[in-house]
Amino acid sequence: MDWLLEKLDTHWPLAAVALILAVFGRFASKHVFTKKRAMKNAAWDFCKDTMPLHPIAAGAGLGLALPDPLGAGWAPYLSCLYFAAGGVGSLFFWIFWEWYAKKRGIPSYFPGESLPP
Repeated sequence: MDWLLEKLDTHWPLAAVALILAVFGRFASKHVFTKKRAMKNAAWDFCKDTMPLHPIAAGAGLGLALPDPLGAGWAPYLSCLYFAAGGVGSLFFWIFWEWYAKKRGIPSYFPGESLPP
């Protein structure tokens, strides 16, 4: 466990990006990229179909905006890959959170969402 905390202390930007993109992605999947919008327009349908790629692309874009997050003298493309990995981590983070919340009986929904019966 100490190894994990040491890595999180060093790579907190990666963990922060993963958490933020996971929460934003959950909101977007429930309120922005809905089936109703996808039925109306082919562009919305494409966006809904490619939702798992969005956090990876957002992370890569963030890497362009924030080069060298750890001050290690990285090339810009490495920063893009670093934050794209945060986007991949956000996908796994939300899957883990859903499993953990279900196991512990914690409600996992945003305000305005209804709980399944």
